[in-house]
Amino acid sequence: MILDFRGQTPPATLQLRWIGSNKSMSTWRLVSRDADDSHCKYQPNALLGGRIEWYGSGVGYAGIYYRPSPDVDPVRLDVVPPPDLTPSEAFSLTGTISDNVGDNQVFVNEDIGVTTGKDLLDNLCKANQWTWQLKIVEGKIVLNVKPILHSTVRDLISTGVHSLGEYIQDWSDYFISLETIEDSEGLGNFGRTTFGEWIRTIRVGKGLFTNLSELFSCSLPLPLNRATYPCTWAFSGPLDPFQGAAVQTDYFRSDTYLNNCIKYYRAFRGGVDVTIKAEIPYFLFMQLFREEGAYYFRQLNAWFYIRSVSDFDVVSGTCKIKMTKLTLK
Repeated sequence: MILDFRGQTPPATLQLRWIGSNKSMSTWRLVSRDADDSHCKYQPNALLGGRIEWYGSGVGYAGIYYRPSPDVDPVRLDVVPPPDLTPSEAFSLTGTISDNVGDNQVFVNEDIGVTTGKDLLDNLCKANQWTWQLKIVEGKIVLNVKPILHSTVRDLISTGVHSLGEYIQDWSDYFISLETIEDSEGLGNFGRTTFGEWIRTIRVGKGLFTNLSELFSCSLPLPLNRATYPCTWAFSGPLDPFQGAAVQTDYFRSDTYLNNCIKYYRAFRGGVDVTIKAEIPYFLFMQLFREEGAYYFRQLNAWFYIRSVSDFDVVSGTCKIKMTKLTLK
């Protein structure tokens, strides 16, 4: 951030504040200044960074503030960029999303490759094998983001050991007949994942009709060169035993992320979709069904992930269920 402070004394610390909650979004420190204070350069200071409540009532930024000390309320400074720089050239703002469910922190720099919040959410869900839905809870709209496969289902896949419960169910009693068996949609022996410029190919199955398939394509930026600005997506890691502070790791380029992708897609490596006719009372279906669950049918001697339910007759309870076979261990 480069500001023109001619006629004023450049403060050592600036804050960018959110108009809705009046809390600091980021804190900046003075790193250099020229003789007449027409070009004063500030950089984000992570150690002094504030926190913002995104569900506040307001939208937008309240301005640039000077904080003389942590105990004194900030004072507004109506400063401007130098006349030889456009606002986009003078301001480079870095936002931090804190206390998210999952890996603690995500840093997002510069252009994030999407234009709406929904696009950002859709792309993150693609890359992380998540899904999302909106619900109304006690009159409030709640956004629920969750893995496509529940943790108990992932345990079932990796160990083959299970106990029936909310997300691990036996639906053999609702089976009527097998309608179709076909090659699984979107799966091949090898699968390609695209995250920005970062493209990887992983082994999914063996002997499938399709050799190479596109597993997902995420438009969020991830440059090939780690040194290229912006280093867009980084998750905070465990404490460094030598430095005693959180270590930033480039998660989406890491082996951890690659292994998570492999584990998820290899659960479907059998490459088989089936459609069955089933009979289950509608209200019982609504009570039992979990999108992220796994379902066993002894008639097919296999576990399945339900992809869709169609032609539901609420009177008779008959319906068609399209499923993808899950391969255990």
